[in-house]
Amino acid sequence: MTLGTMDVNRVIWSAIAGMRKENNMSSSIFNVSSSSSDYSSLFSSLSTSSSSSSDSTSSLYTDWAALKNGSYAKLAKAYYSKQDSDTVDSDEAKLTIKANTELKSDATDVKSSISSLQSSSLYEKKTTTDEDGNTTTDYDYDKIISALKSFAESYNSVIDAADDSDNTGILRNAAAMTTATAANQNLLSSIGIEIGEDNKLTVNEDTVREANISDIKSLFQGGGSYGSQIESSSSELINKINAENNKLSGYTSSGTYSSTTATGSLYDGTY
Repeated sequence: MTLGTMDVNRVIWSAIAGMRKENNMSSSIFNVSSSSSDYSSLFSSLSTSSSSSSDSTSSLYTDWAALKNGSYAKLAKAYYSKQDSDTVDSDEAKLTIKANTELKSDATDVKSSISSLQSSSLYEKKTTTDEDGNTTTDYDYDKIISALKSFAESYNSVIDAADDSDNTGILRNAAAMTTATAANQNLLSSIGIEIGEDNKLTVNEDTVREANISDIKSLFQGGGSYGSQIESSSSELINKINAENNKLSGYTSSGTYSSTTATGSLYDGTY
């Protein structure tokens, strides 16, 4: 690394400040025996108790030698690795981002289907006239069934995709959805939505047509309703996916963060 006119003192102190924030950093990372010294000993000569400016200057350049000979490289790599305990290469990150994006699309579909089921217009009675001229006024069950099926399909897609994730935040939000569903199992069943052993939803059209419309509305409309809970969990899931994808998009081919996503960007790309 070329310093040019950069102030050596500022560079070293900046490096040390970053390193010393990681108090729990294992000395074994640097291949330094814990019985003899730890990583901070590499910079021990920077003690503020130096008795003279010449000693301080000498110790400064001793530490610069440590930077130059590679000791600092080990510290820097370990420091950056502490940003995330799991090493992810760029190819794996791309695959995860792709899967997360598909899951985000499914979660967005869940929110859209919930919005349709919360719409008052869905439950307005319609007057129809058959080919013989007879008129009837009733709910548009075909439209209601379509909305319920859309919800079930998007919900099932989220459960499927979340099952393939190993991200605890994503799994937690998906689990919140299944928990809310299980808690409303009886009401859901009464309007024609059945929960399978795999937590997937199916819609029984005959039961829907016989269901009390007020029960369907109460399940999906209003704050604290089942629909509101699922919508909230979907929103949190989307936010989690956005944050995770932003983090993953910052990985380089070597599995470290790029300067746009990691602190300590001064030394990014140096090693």
